[in-house]
Amino acid sequence: MKPARAVYPSADEFARFLSDLRGWKHKNLTLDETISMLVSLANHLVDKIQPSTAQAVAEAANCLAPDRPEPLNALGRAYAQSRHMHKAVQAFERALEINPNPAYVVNLEQVARSYPGGEPEFWTATRAAVPDASPEQALKLLTDEQRHSVEQYLAAEKARKILAKLRTARRG
Repeated sequence: MKPARAVYPSADEFARFLSDLRGWKHKNLTLDETISMLVSLANHLVDKIQPSTAQAVAEAANCLAPDRPEPLNALGRAYAQSRHMHKAVQAFERALEINPNPAYVVNLEQVARSYPGGEPEFWTATRAAVPDASPEQALKLLTDEQRHSVEQYLAAEKARKILAKLRTARRG
């Protein structure tokens, strides 16, 4: 009986794959196989809590196939894990625009639940103190921890709006 092939490539297989890249594809793989391998590896790296490497791999897959949702979903997962919630929401939203896959909705729902409370009081106070400042300028006035909280709040709010729009579209 033949042993089952692993779902994800090993690190050695991937190292060989990268060393043999010529332009956009491995000499033995089709474009679809290359993209599938990169997406699988990116998701595996997210599962192994290696977001920066996962992000690089998912970005490579997205460059090869910007019209496919799988690389965007993997990229969103990597961004979310590395606390770039706004970028994660953008990636999930683009994936959903291409294909309203329930798995992508679940990932967006996780971002929406990542900050269940309302607008942080210190954010409201900071914006009130500098009413003419853009949100980016106001964010610079916060500590790193406060900035992260606000960014997470804003990303969760955007995710909730996208989810509400999806629900409305399904009813209509």
